Amino acid sequence: MGNSGILLLFILPLSAAFLMPSISRRSFFFRRNAVTADLDVQTVQKLKGKCAVLTGASSGLGKAMALKLVGCDLKHIVLSGRNTEALEEVKEQFLKGGSGCRVHVLPCDLTDIEASKKFSKDALDACENQVDVLVLSGGLSSRSSFLETDVEVDEMLMKVNYLSGAAILKGIVPSMVERKSGLICWISSVQGLIGTPYRTSYAASKFAVQGYCEALRSELASSGVGVHCVSPGYINTNLSLNAATGDGSKHGRMDETTANGADPTDVAVEILDSIVSNSRSSDFVVAATLSARAAIALKLIAPKFLEKKLIKRFLQSKEIE
Repeated sequence: MGNSGILLLFILPLSAAFLMPSISRRSFFFRRNAVTADLDVQTVQKLKGKCAVLTGASSGLGKAMALKLVGCDLKHIVLSGRNTEALEEVKEQFLKGGSGCRVHVLPCDLTDIEASKKFSKDALDACENQVDVLVLSGGLSSRSSFLETDVEVDEMLMKVNYLSGAAILKGIVPSMVERKSGLICWISSVQGLIGTPYRTSYAASKFAVQGYCEALRSELASSGVGVHCVSPGYINTNLSLNAATGDGSKHGRMDETTANGADPTDVAVEILDSIVSNSRSSDFVVAATLSARAAIALKLIAPKFLEKKLIKRFLQSKEIE
C-alpha cells in the first residue's frame, strides 16, 4: 500500500467522525430510487399555519421541497421560478391537497437583481408581511474550464446563485427581525466547500453563499432568526442539463454523477426535517458521497494532499478529451 493509501486509511474515519454529526443516517444511505420518505410528524405540526417563500420551485430540489409542503397546512406559500407553467402545476397540487393554503405564483428571473428586489416585496405582500420560512433554492451550475469561460458567465453565475439571493434576503429578512422570528434556508452545494476543476464560476458563487450565511448567522442570532446553509452533493435533477458552458450556452447533457445522484424528494425531506427541527442555525451536508465527505475533511486536515488529487483529476480529464 502506498503512502496515499495509508493516509486515506487514517483520514476516512476522521472524516466520518467530523461529518456524521451534521447529517442524519438517512442522508448517509439514501440513493436514487430509494423509498420516498415522508416529513416527520413534528415538522408538519411546526409548519402548520406558517407562511413560506421558495425560489427555484419549478424544478429539481426546489420543486421537491415545495411538493413536500403540500400536506403541512400552510397559511401562505409563494412559489417562484422562471417556468410559470411548471409553477402552476405545483400550485395545482396544493389546491388538490385541500388544506386551504393560499398559493401565490410569482415568477422571477434571478439574473435580474432589480427583479429579485421586486420579488421580495411582492412575496412579503402576498404573505401579509409575515414570512416564516424562506428557502432560496434557485440556482445554476457551470461546466467549463477557467481558460474557456467568459467573464460574463462568471457574472451570470454570481447573480443567479448569490446576488439575487442577497437581494431577496434584504427585502424579506427585516420583517423577520422585527417579529424576532423566522427561518432562512439557502441551498448551497458541496462545490461551495471544495472547488473542483471545471467549476470555477459555480464554486465562486457557492463559496460566496457559504461566507454570506456564516456572517449573517452571527448577526441574526440574537434576533430569533435561524440561518441554515445546506450543501447537497449529487442529486438526480436537470442541474447538469441546464448548466452554463464557457460561452453561456447550455451544457445540454446529463452527467453520469448527476444521473446516479440522490432522489430529490428524499433530499427535500432530509432538509426540511433538519431545518425545522433544529432550533439552532447550522451548516450541513446532504446527499454527499463518501469521496465528497472525505474531501471536505481532507481540506481541513490535509489540504496539500487534496490539492494533488484535484490536479490529478484535472489532468486525467484533459487526457480523456
